[in-house]
Amino acid sequence: MKRNPKKQLHVRVFGSALVPDYEAQEQGQRRFVGRHPQHPWPIVDAVITIPARSEYIQHVRDGELIPWDAETAKLCGVFYAELNS
Repeated sequence: MKRNPKKQLHVRVFGSALVPDYEAQEQGQRRFVGRHPQHPWPIVDAVITIPARSEYIQHVRDGELIPWDAETAKLCGVFYAELNS
């Protein structure tokens, strides 16, 4: 797990992806990024700010998280399309 403490990712969840909340898991809690904490984990309709961990960057590259700004896309090495206009 590589973490950049100064960088943050601004993302939204795509489709039915269940991306683990790694910080919560490290505390023994079962949570998913961009999901309400009750089963069946409905999507939070908002932009989520998460730490720039290598795991989350990989989820962006895999298309499970959508970058919501150009800086996040650049940090993750993916194409940025202006979706929020």
